[in-house]
Amino acid sequence: MNQISTAAASHFDAAVIGTGPAGVQAASVMAKFGLRVLAVGAEAPHAGRKSGWHGLHGIASRLAEEALEGFPALVADVVRGEAGGLEWMPGLPGYSFRVGERLFSANYVVLATGVADGLFRLAGGIDLDVSASGRVEVDGGFVTSCSRLYAVGDLARGYGMTVQTALGSGHLAARAVAESFVRGRRQAA
Repeated sequence: MNQISTAAASHFDAAVIGTGPAGVQAASVMAKFGLRVLAVGAEAPHAGRKSGWHGLHGIASRLAEEALEGFPALVADVVRGEAGGLEWMPGLPGYSFRVGERLFSANYVVLATGVADGLFRLAGGIDLDVSASGRVEVDGGFVTSCSRLYAVGDLARGYGMTVQTALGSGHLAARAVAESFVRGRRQAA
């Protein structure tokens, strides 16, 4: 695992908060597109722990952990800890957030926390559209109501997603982020 050092730069092209199947897939795809990616996970991936997919948790968790182990080859960095204080930085443009005492920023953020339980701690200052059931409202490309902020997996579609569907949501959001990033890079050139 490519654990980020305290001396490393704190700005990334994209950050993924959550390292379950959807988050690992999103980080992997964005890294393959050449983005500098940070994956933040508070614990070992939950991978269906709360979705009722009994027996699948261990398999999906192991697959997500193995994918994280392969990130150095994909140019992604991993930080263990709980992210908090997510806020929009118009001058970036993008977001800043903390993991412990460390401050990070990213042009794009993909929320893949699996459940909305800690969403207020993470993004209390962001005006996200959240349904009564706690799902973050997204469009077909997993874009939230906030610029450059995406939500995937159970957080966006609700509990009970299959691992395949979670992987698909991570992949689709990552492609959208990568295409937007590349488009912005071309326009700047």
